Amino acid sequence: MEVAQTGENDLELIEFEVADSSAYCGKKLSETSLGDRGVMILGIIRKSGERLLPPPSSTVISSGDKMFAFGRASVVYELIDL
Repeated sequence: MEVAQTGENDLELIEFEVADSSAYCGKKLSETSLGDRGVMILGIIRKSGERLLPPPSSTVISSGDKMFAFGRASVVYELIDL
C-alpha cells in the first residue's frame, strides 16, 4: 500500500513474513537499525496468532512472524528481500 509520494522520501506500509535466514531473527526490535533507518514496526502477528500492536521494543523477532512496517520505501522494500 503506497501511503505518500514525496520524491526521494516515498513512504510505504508493507506486511512481510520473517524468514529463517533473516538477519533480524532472534534480535529484539531495539537491537535492529530499523528505527534509525526511518522504519517503524507497527505490529507483529506471531505464528500462534498472538498480536503485538504495537510491539514493545523488547520484542524478540522470530521466524514466521508477520510484521507490519511503515517508513521509507527504499528501506521497507529491503525488508522483503531479507
